[in-house]
Amino acid sequence: LDFDAAFTKEAFTAASRLVADDIGQYEAYRAEDHFADGRVPDADLPSILSGKAPARGYDNPTILAVHLGMEALDVALATHILDRAEREGCGTELPA
Repeated sequence: LDFDAAFTKEAFTAASRLVADDIGQYEAYRAEDHFADGRVPDADLPSILSGKAPARGYDNPTILAVHLGMEALDVALATHILDRAEREGCGTELPA
């Protein structure tokens, strides 16, 4: 089963935004004929999380998110790093 099999052209068209976890990886797969009916992502997840790209703010709130990487591992590692930083009293908390 191709990981892009669940995404129809209609889904891409209906969404106000397309977000990918990694635009470079998404585009590499498009070059291999995956997501052939898809458009270029409007933003990547790191840009949204860092505030460089808006998360919302469109009339149509439908966002199609394409996750190709292993974010679950990233979240688990980030949680471990945060716990350790808090335990050791180091790091800088950034504003939300």
